[in-house]
Amino acid sequence: MISTVGGSGLGEDSKEQSVETDKPLWLHVTKLGKTFEEGGNVSFKCNYCGGTYKGSYSRVKAHLLKIAGHRIKMCPKITTSQLIEINRQVDEAECRIKRALPKEIRLPSTHGSSHASSSSVRVDHSFIC
Repeated sequence: MISTVGGSGLGEDSKEQSVETDKPLWLHVTKLGKTFEEGGNVSFKCNYCGGTYKGSYSRVKAHLLKIAGHRIKMCPKITTSQLIEINRQVDEAECRIKRALPKEIRLPSTHGSSHASSSSVRVDHSFIC
């Protein structure tokens, strides 16, 4: 038996809010529109340097956090203090996502036999992170 405790509870109305809290870097760029390419690619303008680029959230992340290897120019206008703050926002969002994932814990069988199958329960460990 599998039971779930503390699901995400996200409905259709909260999708936009979820994107802002799960992917905070979208708040640091201006989306100009969806591209005709596959996936989550959009055209976006950096709110710091004003550069216009195409790509998904991972390219926004590479641009703003100055991560090499994503074939996008690193933002020349982000200061060290801004970089620290943006990294903090990303870390908090990733932690929220991780905490929302259910964890499966095997419980001992309620049957007397040691060969009987055990139950499992999904537990939300919100205190981790």
